[in-house]
Amino acid sequence: MTRTTFQTMDLKASIERRYPWTSAKGSEIREAVCELCMRILGSNLVDGDAEKKLCSENPNAFWQQLSEILLADQLITAGLKPLHQEPGPDFLIDLGKGRLWIEVVTPEPRGLPDEWINHVSGNVVSLPHEEILLRWTSAIKEKAEKLLGRADRKTGERIPGYIEKGIVTPSDAYVIAINGRLLRGFGGAIPELHGISQLPYAVEATFAARYR
Repeated sequence: MTRTTFQTMDLKASIERRYPWTSAKGSEIREAVCELCMRILGSNLVDGDAEKKLCSENPNAFWQQLSEILLADQLITAGLKPLHQEPGPDFLIDLGKGRLWIEVVTPEPRGLPDEWINHVSGNVVSLPHEEILLRWTSAIKEKAEKLLGRADRKTGERIPGYIEKGIVTPSDAYVIAINGRLLRGFGGAIPELHGISQLPYAVEATFAARYR
C-alpha cells in the first residue's frame, strides 16, 4: 500500500498562502475560513488526518479537504444533520424515509496546460474544454467505482465497493459532489464552471450535452 505523506505548516499560514490578498476583504476572508476550519475540525465530521491535509504544502490536499469542510458547513446551514463515519463516503444524512450519502471530490488539474492553471492577467488563453471535461468524468468514474466496486487494473482481482462492504445499501441515495476549483487555475478569478455547451460541466459530464 502506498502511503501519502505531507509536508505541513500551521493552519493560519496555510490559509494565508491560499488567500494571499492584502486588502481588508482578504483579511476578512482568511479569518472566516480559519474559524470555519477550526469549527468543523472539532465536530467529528471529517477524517482524523483532516487538519494535516489543511496544513499541507500540497495544494491538492488542501483544496480537497477544504471542499469537505465547506460542504459540511453548507449542509449544517441548510438545517441538515450530517454524520461522518470511517470507512465510508464523506457524509451521511438520515432523511427519515431513507439515507443520503455524499462523496466529495476536488479533481486535480492533471493534463491542463500551465498557461491555464497559472494564467497571467492580461494574457489571452484558450479554454481547455476537453481536458477539463475529462477531469470531471474521471472524478465521477472514480467515485462511482468506490460505490460499486471495480476490478484491479493489474491483477483483475475484485475490489469491493461501499455496497458490497455493507456500508451503503442499494436503497440509499448516493451523491457525488464535485468542486471544480482546481480546474479554474490560480492566475486570476476565472469562474469556468460551464463548458462550450453553455451548460455546467456537471451536465456535460453526465448527459453528454454538447454545443449546437
